[in-house]
Amino acid sequence: MAAHPPRTSTDSTTSGTKLLIALQWALAAIGIFGLTGAAALLMASTPSAWPL
Repeated sequence: MAAHPPRTSTDSTTSGTKLLIALQWALAAIGIFGLTGAAALLMASTPSAWPL
């Protein structure tokens, strides 16, 4: 069983993977803030339905 050589930081797949992970986190953050904003807009536009 041979060991794999360690990856270097200049590997092109590493930067591509980091970019995809950053894009995934950005889309998740946009989705969370978007849903929160939509809920706040819904609650603000229909105050009688949300007695807070």
